[in-house]
Amino acid sequence: YALFDDDALYIAARIRNPRAASLPRTGGDWGRTDGFEVDIQPVLGKKLGPIFVLHGFRSGKFESVTDAGATEAQARALGQAIAFKAQITSLGWMCEYRIPLRTLAQGADKPTRFLFNVGCRSADEWFAWAKTRGANYNVARAGELVLTPACSATSKNLLRNGGFESSDTKPWRISTNRGVTIPSDCLR
Repeated sequence: YALFDDDALYIAARIRNPRAASLPRTGGDWGRTDGFEVDIQPVLGKKLGPIFVLHGFRSGKFESVTDAGATEAQARALGQAIAFKAQITSLGWMCEYRIPLRTLAQGADKPTRFLFNVGCRSADEWFAWAKTRGANYNVARAGELVLTPACSATSKNLLRNGGFESSDTKPWRISTNRGVTIPSDCLR
């Protein structure tokens, strides 16, 4: 999920893992344990800000790293401003990031456009919102996130009064890489 208000961008995910009960509940080491990555680069007028790489883990551990070129000071400032929470469930885990827009702005006006990607490591497999032919943080080859309201906050829409949290999963289908077995409890 991606939501925003005047102050922050909220990114949340549910990660399913058939081995959820046996996975460690502490620590977090990117590339070795289940994790969820947010890769975001603010568009600041006619120039691009730094690419921020954010790693969150099922244990609740969070890190803002310099893998994509943000300086140590930039990564540290954003990391200190972010709120991250994770919760382990019987089917895997959930996480949510609250990312302050002013910190992403790096002193410029609050951005409303971002080059963006998310990635996940679960059950020893890698997933991404957009394939970049490289690291997930190669956001120039990923997608764009635009923070412009598409409808009034009082109107019925997908997230508000639209039954988004209902258990009816009929419109959703799983897709996977060729040769990867789809769990039997997933829609096809």
